[in-house]
Amino acid sequence: MQLNIGDKVASPYRRNLFFSTPYMGIVLSPTDPKAWIGTAAEPGLKTQKDINAHIAYCQANGFPDTTLPVLWNFDGNVRVFWDTRNSLVPYEAEVVEWFNARNWP
Repeated sequence: MQLNIGDKVASPYRRNLFFSTPYMGIVLSPTDPKAWIGTAAEPGLKTQKDINAHIAYCQANGFPDTTLPVLWNFDGNVRVFWDTRNSLVPYEAEVVEWFNARNWP
């Protein structure tokens, strides 16, 4: 599945199945400074230039491009997590699955 910056996503392992609609995340650009807050790399990433250089270094050294930064809203607690691409689904699809699970006979 192709994911783009700004896409609304959900993750089945972040499911709040029976209590409220699924948690929604927004895919961020890896160059977005919010994506790096709280990461091990953050202390060295003080400017946009630092972030761009870090990403270029990772790409040049073969670091796998298997995760994306996602801005999650957990009932008002907003956080960024780097999620694997294959763990993310379109938000609308997760809402349909949540609805069907809640209304299972």
